[in-house]
Amino acid sequence: MASRSDSRLKAFQVLYGQSFAKAATLDELYAAFQSVPEDDGEDDAAEGADRAAPPPGGRKRGSSGSRYAWQLVEGVWSHWDELDETVKSHARNWRLDRMGRVELTVLRLALHEMRDREDIPTRVAIDEALNLLARFAMDDARPFVNGILHSAATAMGKSDMRAGAGNEAPGKET
Repeated sequence: MASRSDSRLKAFQVLYGQSFAKAATLDELYAAFQSVPEDDGEDDAAEGADRAAPPPGGRKRGSSGSRYAWQLVEGVWSHWDELDETVKSHARNWRLDRMGRVELTVLRLALHEMRDREDIPTRVAIDEALNLLARFAMDDARPFVNGILHSAATAMGKSDMRAGAGNEAPGKET
């Protein structure tokens, strides 16, 4: 079974691709989602079909991990412009077109979880965003993204925004 971290990784990969060529329809988005293989540590091709995410408008099937990945992808895609507005309002002196696609994708994903997923504590969304950045971005991106996410969390009135011990971005005072 895929973990939520694995689901976020898959969602990040799909959404990063969307930053180059955004799907015009939910069916196109689902095709892009299906084209990214799951990396859940299992090497069982026979279960691949069973782990598929629910198709748009179709019945839900697959692992909870692939369903969660699809929910993230669909949620970010559906609220893309709103999430970008949130980023803009908390990124002082930065335009979206000056931000790296990795950083912007991570911001969209984390903000979606913070804003639209009541089952995810804000601190978890921030920690997971920083973990994705550690894997895919330059070290100097962590304080930048962490600052935007903390600013957004404060504006949303989130009380659980403090990052876990040891997971704060370098140079970020809490």
